[in-house]
Amino acid sequence: MTEKEVVSKYLSFNESIEPNLTLPTACSEVDLPEDLISRPLPLSHEWIVWEQLNVETRKDLDYSNATKPVARFSSVQQFWWLWHNIPQPSELLKGKRMIRESSDGSKSVVDAVILFKEGIQPMWEDPMNATGGHIHFRAWQSSVVPGELDTMWNNLVLAVIGGSLENSSIVNGIRLVDKLGGNKGNIRVEIWFSDFSNQSAHQALLKEIETLMSSLLDGTSCEPPHFEVKSHSKSKPDAN
Repeated sequence: MTEKEVVSKYLSFNESIEPNLTLPTACSEVDLPEDLISRPLPLSHEWIVWEQLNVETRKDLDYSNATKPVARFSSVQQFWWLWHNIPQPSELLKGKRMIRESSDGSKSVVDAVILFKEGIQPMWEDPMNATGGHIHFRAWQSSVVPGELDTMWNNLVLAVIGGSLENSSIVNGIRLVDKLGGNKGNIRVEIWFSDFSNQSAHQALLKEIETLMSSLLDGTSCEPPHFEVKSHSKSKPDAN
């Protein structure tokens, strides 16, 4: 490494935070054989990307019909193509909103981006979720460091879809929920898992998540967020 080279600190694809860590730049700096680039690199599971529309601006919708699948991916290449088109959490902190335009030209605010394993719906009523629970934390707009938030989210997504968590078998999916419009603006991140009764498994998952979410690219660590764990069978769904 030369003296002019700077090690990126945050795993963020928001160019205002890490201008040298855009996806095209990162890919161009890796010297890979052409056949490897073109060959699909399959993931262990197929994943569905869902959107949850804001039900307050769409009175004709409830949670179940406001939450729809919009894309799917089963390879590394498909994932990165999709991820390049989804805003980073830090962009939402600056007032950017995710918008879905319908075929009739109407526009709706997207409240949440959701990634779930194929065959599992992001509803508490789904059999894989009904007896499970979720781990969540809130990133408060007034205090969160944007680059740290992006790093936490991207670290989590890559670990979950890549199956690198030791307890990945119990993970059903993850949600990024935009709650910035309220008096106490925040972004909520949720990790949904199956079988809440298996305390040792989801507590081990929590410890893994705490470690990976606090890890920065330069080898340092940030303060992990405060996590809460909820049982789906003992509590009501969070509003939106």
